[in-house]
Amino acid sequence: LDAHASRALSVVFKLAAPRLGPAIQAVAAAARRGDWVLVEDGERALVGGEVLEAGEFSLDLVPISAESTRTLPGSSGLVVLDLDTDAELEAEGLARDVVRSVQQRRRELSLAVTDRITLWLGVPEVVGAALDPWRDWIAEQTLATTFELGAAPPGTRSGTGARDASPVDLPDGTTIWMRVAGPAH
Repeated sequence: LDAHASRALSVVFKLAAPRLGPAIQAVAAAARRGDWVLVEDGERALVGGEVLEAGEFSLDLVPISAESTRTLPGSSGLVVLDLDTDAELEAEGLARDVVRSVQQRRRELSLAVTDRITLWLGVPEVVGAALDPWRDWIAEQTLATTFELGAAPPGTRSGTGARDASPVDLPDGTTIWMRVAGPAH
């Protein structure tokens, strides 16, 4: 817990103020500074030299990283996301982006959901290396009976290659070349 969040004590003015009177402002300032400690199994809190009874304060979890951590309702716990990636995870994301792009092209070509296709992708060398382990999965997801992965620019290959290929920008800004042909081609 300490690695992902800290605890903050808040004074419940409605309940504490009638008992503490003018001292409530000093107690609230001490709580904001973090000058407090729980006593008696968390039923009471010593805040700036004053004792708050159960119900006169609340404890909240405050995430250390707002980017990766969220507090559950009622500060009952935390959800922490691991935002670290590795090459394998990034390659999987790239493969998923390619599949989404191919599926979009299938829609643009008005292909039926069950139509088999031939697929050619012209990609930068580093993208090809990342996608190579995902070839079978990409072919399966896109219903590609033939899937060629190459580095040739459009117009330099014949057959199902770069001829009639179109540029596609992936979400990460990488441009690839794609040719999708349905059963009538």
